[in-house]
Amino acid sequence: MKRILLGLVLLLFGVSGYGVLQMEAAPTSYHTEQVVVMRGDSLWGIARRYTHPEEDVREVIDRIAKANHLDLRQAIQPGQKLTVPVKQRKTEKMVASRN
Repeated sequence: MKRILLGLVLLLFGVSGYGVLQMEAAPTSYHTEQVVVMRGDSLWGIARRYTHPEEDVREVIDRIAKANHLDLRQAIQPGQKLTVPVKQRKTEKMVASRN
């Protein structure tokens, strides 16, 4: 009887642990914003405007650089158009999935 109970407890922990891993592995959704670089803008400043509190601004800079095929050693120029991938918040995902 104790072995059966122990087996059920271990099974329960295993299943609940798998559920947690699945939640953490859920893909992140993004929407894009178009930005025109103004005089005095920096990639850091633009990224900071689109960084959520739980994010690191460097992650946003990396997403902008990849989306626009930027060389981070070169400065952005006024008039340049950038695509900014913005992480959707969980509430935004829920609203988007209803539409």
